[in-house]
Amino acid sequence: MWISLSRPAPNNACKPGSCRERRWCPASGDAKSTQGSSPNRSPGRGPRRGAHEENQVMNIAPLKPSDESAALALMSACFAEEPIEYFRSYHRLLPSGRPDVQLAAKVDDRLVGYIECQWVEHYFGDRTLPVANIGALCTHPEFRRRGIARGLLKAALQRVDADRHPLTGLHAAIPEPYREHGFWPVPHTEFVAEVPDSPPVPDRGTLFEPVADDDLDELFDLYRHENRQLLGPLVRTRRYFNGQHEWMSVLPREVAWETMRQIGRSVGYLRYRRESGSLKVLEVVASGRDRGRAVAARLLQQAHADGLGQVRGRVSPRAPFVRGIEQLTAVEIRRGEGLMFRINNLDGLLAAVGPHLSLRRRTVAVTSPPVNLNVAGQVRSLSFPSAQAVFGPAVEDAPVVDLSEGEFLALVFGCPGSAAALQKGDLRVDSRAQLEAVFPEDGWVLWEADHY
Repeated sequence: MWISLSRPAPNNACKPGSCRERRWCPASGDAKSTQGSSPNRSPGRGPRRGAHEENQVMNIAPLKPSDESAALALMSACFAEEPIEYFRSYHRLLPSGRPDVQLAAKVDDRLVGYIECQWVEHYFGDRTLPVANIGALCTHPEFRRRGIARGLLKAALQRVDADRHPLTGLHAAIPEPYREHGFWPVPHTEFVAEVPDSPPVPDRGTLFEPVADDDLDELFDLYRHENRQLLGPLVRTRRYFNGQHEWMSVLPREVAWETMRQIGRSVGYLRYRRESGSLKVLEVVASGRDRGRAVAARLLQQAHADGLGQVRGRVSPRAPFVRGIEQLTAVEIRRGEGLMFRINNLDGLLAAVGPHLSLRRRTVAVTSPPVNLNVAGQVRSLSFPSAQAVFGPAVEDAPVVDLSEGEFLALVFGCPGSAAALQKGDLRVDSRAQLEAVFPEDGWVLWEADHY
């Protein structure tokens, strides 16, 4: 895919319309993209050397094996906060396997941009939700603000749409550029705990030790058992755990992975790293309030030993770990919006989440008339036969609730404050109660832990 680069024309640039290849001249205000062709060179060969500087174009195509080292070097340059060892081992040890889509942007045969996408599944109650995860979007510093990232993202989304994934997800420090591509921020909660001067110690009989190879089978079973009923955790494979553990030899000082033992067996684990003057919690798997308190005590103890002032991380406010750490120190729960999603296929999303949403309604025994949900112009009905909740085509004369895609995603994921969107529309009291049962603000949105 050849795409013209946007670039502010210098003072001595050609006048609009004076270029021989007018459609590729930014000064004309008519820069366009084309598929498989270039005005300066034959298809597939890139722009001619010596072409007008303002006529530069980039070619977006699947990453070639010969360009992998250049892509890794670009990621290392763009994400300077990550240690170089991470990128050297990135694709070799990627726990969930190589990315399903890898696209590179080139200008004059120079790799100047990169993006990747993986097809993954997340737990959604007793079901799984397919998601296309986009990551590692980066542009060479010399070529920024020229439309390269936009072109890469557009090309990746075309691949996602072709594969009919219901959702695309990404993490964005600055969400605004992604809104034009249909992404919506989905709020999540983060905690920040102050490290006391005299930190608590874990209860007697609870030991925390570095994870060993022999622990991986047990920890894998714990992960599946503890997360399969939640909304959001990544469906991980045994290979994922192998990759995470192998990374420990690459980044021994950056990340700690410890197993929690009681009576000689593993009952949980935690991963954390030191970051920006605090101890960042990457993942906690520990059921029960007492075990959550033991994990919290261990993290506060480690932060104090490292001279750090805070322990922080992304977590559900209802998690036993949060209740445990609140017993030990001052904790602030904050709202975060770095997580963004795009609905690619509404019917595919409803097919994936509908069965679990129906299970939520078992607490409501009464029936009520169907309701139409207008999700950004796509109208689907939600009816309530017996103890079920069923999505279907629009029902004539049924009341309508108008929702943006962002509001609907927040309802599906049970985000705090999402039920306010259900107050719109002229609904009967019993119909609104049915919707609130299907879309409770349960707060169990725990999307995948950070990779290190």
